[in-house]
Amino acid sequence: MGIAASQARFLAITSRKASCEFRSMDIAQEKLSITRALTQATQKYQSALNQTKLVWDMNGTTGTTSADGQTYDLTYDVMMTPSALNGYDPYFITSRDGTIVLNSKMATAARNSGITQKGGTTPSLEGYQKFLKELGVQGYIASSQVTSMVSDSVYYDPDAGIGGEPIDKTQANAMTYGTLITYLRDQMEADATMANKLTIDLGSISGITTSECAIYKESSKIDGTKFSIVDLLSGNINIVFKDTSRAEEYSKKITSAMMDAFKSVFASDVASGSAFVYANLELDSLLDNPKSVTIGDESKLIANSNSYNGLVIGAGGILGGGGFKAGINMSNILKSFLTYYAQSLGEFDTPYVVRDKVENSVYVTQDPNYYYILTNQSAVTEKDLLVANFYSSMYNNLCKSGWTTSAGDIDDKDYLSHALKNGQLFVSSMHGDYNYYQDAYTLNGHVIEVTDEEGIAQAELEYEKEKSTLNYKEEQLELDMKNLDTELSALTTEYDTVKNLISKNIEKVFTMFNS
Repeated sequence: MGIAASQARFLAITSRKASCEFRSMDIAQEKLSITRALTQATQKYQSALNQTKLVWDMNGTTGTTSADGQTYDLTYDVMMTPSALNGYDPYFITSRDGTIVLNSKMATAARNSGITQKGGTTPSLEGYQKFLKELGVQGYIASSQVTSMVSDSVYYDPDAGIGGEPIDKTQANAMTYGTLITYLRDQMEADATMANKLTIDLGSISGITTSECAIYKESSKIDGTKFSIVDLLSGNINIVFKDTSRAEEYSKKITSAMMDAFKSVFASDVASGSAFVYANLELDSLLDNPKSVTIGDESKLIANSNSYNGLVIGAGGILGGGGFKAGINMSNILKSFLTYYAQSLGEFDTPYVVRDKVENSVYVTQDPNYYYILTNQSAVTEKDLLVANFYSSMYNNLCKSGWTTSAGDIDDKDYLSHALKNGQLFVSSMHGDYNYYQDAYTLNGHVIEVTDEEGIAQAELEYEKEKSTLNYKEEQLELDMKNLDTELSALTTEYDTVKNLISKNIEKVFTMFNS
């Protein structure tokens, strides 16, 4: 019985040792797999550090960086729908054979309006108007805008994008900031009625006592009580007040007069009307919170008002020169007003922002490619005309060359960027003969390649997460290996002990029978 028990025990120990040794080999293999996975994760992260993305540069900077940071994620809609971002000039996304690539909604609009994929469709006013209506159905154009644009043949240019000279935006009264200043100055010089509309006279504003305030232009006091919208746009106009108890009231009345002047020249429609209401409310809020500052003397009062978007009032009863102890920079107020106005028109998807301090603000007036839509005496709505010209070019080219759809989801900005970078898709833009030709994305000046900081940050997070997981698994395996080593050591000792015991028992049995 002793030998049998020892042998059973010996076999059990042998089995356990074999199991531990197998598990040890298994752990070693798992550790090797972890090492490979970590190497792959590191290589993937290293590759991600070099990844780039395509962005849309409003200012048309050539190369891989934008001069002023006015860049936006490159999306299908940024290029293929009219907006201030693309200057109301279409840049078509095209396939290798030059055919315009449409997303699912635009493809539906083209198909339903009778534009064939193979091209060769004869452009017509009727077909164009049907195309606009279908774009409205797909949500690309507001129904009210479609109604106005299909009601007049002036909205269709049969030669746009296929050799016809593009619309002059300054004639359409859609203009950039610099052009706006020149345009309003010329209007004031040529038309006394316009000059009167664009001039703010403190003496004519009910309730303002002109002896209690003064006007400064570029820090120099001017005679009189008048300044113009052009003065506000092209320089610094400050107004200072003696009576701080009425400074806020005066500021709001002057601001209201300024907005009325602008309202007389800006385009008038539902959207702009709503934008004026929003801008008015925001300016009221801005003026409701005057800043308390130490003004010292007259020059410091002006300097302080130059630094803020709102009213500044001298703290501690300190008087500025001439007894003035409150001030406001009306040029800053106008920039804030235009920024609020642009925010509303852009449905608040804009980079512009108004803060208390000028240095922390990003005004729409800093954007050299933003178009301000002004009113004129024509029955044509200027913004509609720009949009119509955009879609005239698209419609004519679709009829001429046809259209196709993308192999992937072209509305996915990552897919679009990848396809452009890999030569699957191209960018077509207008050349000197007013026709569209296909180029690599790097040649049009607006699509630039930049380091994908967001993608790199995401890759780093994924790498750190995976590395942490793998390190944890490796630590667990190390712990398991140590436990196995301890168990194997104990089993080996027990194995040797039982083996010796069996040997001695066998030796005793043979000795007994030999005697």
